[in-house]
Amino acid sequence: MTGWGVILFFMATLSASQYLWPTDASRTVTAVFGDVRPRRYHAGLDIRTYGKNGYEIYAVESGYIQRVRAGSSGYGKAIYLKLQDGNTAVYAHLEDFFPELNQAVIQLQTKNGRYRLDHYFKENEFRVQKGQVLGHTGDTGSLNGPHLHFEIRDANENPVNPLTTNLHIPDGSYPIAKTLEILPLEPSARVTGTIVPRLFTPLKESDVSYRISQPVEVFGEIGLAVKISDKIDAQPFQYSIYRLTLDVDGIQVYSLAYNTYGWEEDPLVYSERDFRLWHHLRLGKFHHLYTVPASKGLSFVSPDSDGRLNLSPGDHQILIRAADINGNEISLSATLTVLAALPEALQMSSPLSGPAPEVSLKTEQLEQGIIFTFTLGAQGPPPPVMRLNGKEYALFAGLEEKTAQAILPASVLRNENSVLPVWLGGKQITGQEFLLKGALAIPGTPFDLTVGPLSLNGDGETFYDTVFVQIEAADVKDTAAKPHPFKRGPVFLAGPENIPFKNELQLSMKIPAMVDGEHAGIFYRDPAKEKWIYLKTRRIDETTLTTSILSAEHFAVISETVPPKISELVPVPGATYHRAELTEISFKVKDLFAGLDGEQAVRASLDGKPLLLEYNSYREECRYIIRNSLTRGKHTLHIEATDHLGNSSSIDPIFYLKE
Repeated sequence: MTGWGVILFFMATLSASQYLWPTDASRTVTAVFGDVRPRRYHAGLDIRTYGKNGYEIYAVESGYIQRVRAGSSGYGKAIYLKLQDGNTAVYAHLEDFFPELNQAVIQLQTKNGRYRLDHYFKENEFRVQKGQVLGHTGDTGSLNGPHLHFEIRDANENPVNPLTTNLHIPDGSYPIAKTLEILPLEPSARVTGTIVPRLFTPLKESDVSYRISQPVEVFGEIGLAVKISDKIDAQPFQYSIYRLTLDVDGIQVYSLAYNTYGWEEDPLVYSERDFRLWHHLRLGKFHHLYTVPASKGLSFVSPDSDGRLNLSPGDHQILIRAADINGNEISLSATLTVLAALPEALQMSSPLSGPAPEVSLKTEQLEQGIIFTFTLGAQGPPPPVMRLNGKEYALFAGLEEKTAQAILPASVLRNENSVLPVWLGGKQITGQEFLLKGALAIPGTPFDLTVGPLSLNGDGETFYDTVFVQIEAADVKDTAAKPHPFKRGPVFLAGPENIPFKNELQLSMKIPAMVDGEHAGIFYRDPAKEKWIYLKTRRIDETTLTTSILSAEHFAVISETVPPKISELVPVPGATYHRAELTEISFKVKDLFAGLDGEQAVRASLDGKPLLLEYNSYREECRYIIRNSLTRGKHTLHIEATDHLGNSSSIDPIFYLKE
């Protein structure tokens, strides 16, 4: 059984159990299975709660509570319900659990002396029936707003698309084809005569049919990627697509369907999605319709898929089909005109009569190699040749006017490289030799690179393929609407921007003189939010900080001395309460710049006895439920909070209780 036969069998098997919808919040989903997240896939459905907490969640099938978690990050408060069919239902970001489970969680937290909990129960401890209320939706953990994250996991604990079960959302809306990308996959490949990937906007012929209006000239091995979004009837969001196929001249060469995947496949998400367009250029979510070595064997990609196109000269017809989980399908067609020969390199008809024109050099690393782009600063012919470490390479016309380009495998570079544009008969002028410094990162071989105050260290497992790692000084302006009083050192762009990391890279930075070393950390710049984000930093010695990074970003050492602010305290300092009316202690803790780890960095005690606080990172709020009656009279709280840079604040409010 192959293709759709396997998919239909898979769906029929999962649908043997008739699950309930997991909440009364809504049947609107804000995200579906298989969507891309930073370094992972989205493992379930996000069900909308319209900004509110407290909707009931239900046991979708009878079973027992296998596991419960609580924390201020990740899934927050979460229930893992082992179902009688062998699958597991996961409910995350909860506000609370049903009373008996709540009590068990509190006892475990008290016994362990900490709020964070990850506990497995025995099979007979908490049995539940189908439809039983398990708790309520909330906003705990790492999230951008209240919602229910819901998963189905199979007997091996791998996530399964919940919509392949009977959990059906009626939908007659068709997916929408947004953009086709055609990528050169080897240094000699070309798309419309250029060595860079090209984007094409399809023409919509009908609700179900799109096409690229003109044939696209290509040469060498190429791949396709597509940006397609899905809609669901009467729902205001756009979703990731469920199924994609690619046919070339009527033969299927690639197909995928997001039915299930393994957790070990999460880090491979950027081998199947276009990292450069999503993470670096922020142009949206593109699916590759071809495999790379890292993506071979992905469980949701058909095992006979390849999709790397090295076609014979002439015209070839491509057909991309995209369908949602309900079978609403569209097609996107295009004609590829494959050239018989590589487009000609730049030529000069005669030698230059004077000095060579001035040019600038930009390098960009893509997965097929390093692109060298020379741009003329004045009138004159572009250089037809570049000399790299004494060896000459032909240049080709660039995508922009007055540009000349070459693409070379990263493996031809050294740690220090001399790059020289060359004209026939041209005389060398000052400043026309470009020095390219970096480190060649070869899989299996550790590397180190230091430029000024910044160092990078890789253990040989940082990248999937050989890449050239660079560190460049960067000019970044801080344009926040409400400036914060921080002190920032020089900014550096570190790592290959367009290349996804396989594993962490160690980054170390010297503490510059203009920052306060006692309250300093390493930060990266989030360009979308125009803000600096703290990275978990440790101190090597008095002069050097270090952290781990998983992508190329703009980095800087930053210090600030503004402590967290503690506010909205209940009980109100100095106030008097009846004993029965004061049921909890709560307060807000907000840090405006570096942030804090609430579970570790916020401490409270009541009359000298430590309190086990629940910290909600989304609301920046701490709570303590008073379960044992407090005595009449005076009571003293002590609350202290410390941010990531060691800035602390504390308060010691007094309140009174009466009968």
